[in-house]
Amino acid sequence: MKQALLLSITLVFNIGLWSSCSEEEQVNSADRAASKDIVLEAGETFTYDLGSNVSFEGGYSISRQAEHFAVSEIQYDNASHKYVYEPKAGFKGKDSVDLYYCVSTGAPGCTSSKYFTFNFTIK
Repeated sequence: MKQALLLSITLVFNIGLWSSCSEEEQVNSADRAASKDIVLEAGETFTYDLGSNVSFEGGYSISRQAEHFAVSEIQYDNASHKYVYEPKAGFKGKDSVDLYYCVSTGAPGCTSSKYFTFNFTIK
């Protein structure tokens, strides 16, 4: 009886470890979309419409934040979801941000995902 209980606990523990994965593992195995190159004037704001069809669980996140920003965020409202970027005042050069999209059906982890990059050139 003790062996059956011990075996059951071991199986449950191992299945839990096997079925879960870290966000880093999810990003590494995600479908990679082409990156987008964006040219902005200093002080110009970039807005990208992420759409209104965002999963209830999961959704968009910034997996690697830009370095030279005044604003770099995902904005949510009832009608749509947007990524907004504005460079720091006076910054000219290159910057980039990685966004990650996870769709979950309620189970642990993502059932599908996308990972993409915006490459900014600020003139």
